[in-house]
Amino acid sequence: MRKIIDGDINLNELYLTKLLDLSDVEVRGSFNCYNNNLTSLEGSPHTVGKRFSCYGSGVTNLVGSPHTVGGNFYCHSSSITSLKGGPQTVGGAFYCQNNNLNNLEGSPQTVRGNFFCYNNYLTNLKDCPQTIGGSFICAYNKLTNLKGSPQTVSGYFNCSYNDLTSLLGCPHTIREEFDCTGNNLDSLEGIPKIVGNRDSPDCSGDFYISKELKDKFPEEYIRSICKIKGHVLYF
Repeated sequence: MRKIIDGDINLNELYLTKLLDLSDVEVRGSFNCYNNNLTSLEGSPHTVGKRFSCYGSGVTNLVGSPHTVGGNFYCHSSSITSLKGGPQTVGGAFYCQNNNLNNLEGSPQTVRGNFFCYNNYLTNLKDCPQTIGGSFICAYNKLTNLKGSPQTVSGYFNCSYNDLTSLLGCPHTIREEFDCTGNNLDSLEGIPKIVGNRDSPDCSGDFYISKELKDKFPEEYIRSICKIKGHVLYF
């Protein structure tokens, strides 16, 4: 039977190089070990009920992470090259931006909040979570297509500043905004069918595209192939 800790554990900014062995412990609050000198997450609690934060440490992979995290999982702004070993169930958001990832192997398949993987070295979205309850940002990578994207995004979808020449693989439905600026698109093949939830007054439903493409893809053409609740904006 696992030991249970009802509150939070805060080990952040203590210059730790390794964690105590809590692998048989269930932490019902949050577990924070960010901004340390860790080389491994071995020893992390088996289960964390709320937030898990290991960002800003020296780890290069997620081996040893909790099996289940009930809240947000923060591993951004580190030196991570692989998501293998990470939790497969995340009850909140998953933040792995600003790392050295070239693939998403090991990602949780269901994320109830946001999934941010921007500013990495991704060339494809294979192994991306297929169910995302929040927003998705894969901007500032090296993507040449969007194959592997989740098919429905409940928040906004941002694939700006990649190497896209089309939108192949893009989700069918994006409930909030869509941003594909900073790409030299040859075609809009794969464009979402719907951008913006027309039943929500808080959703702008705007469509962003590079201003250099305004003549090639005028607003009338974009609206003829995509139902857009808000504005078509050229940036």
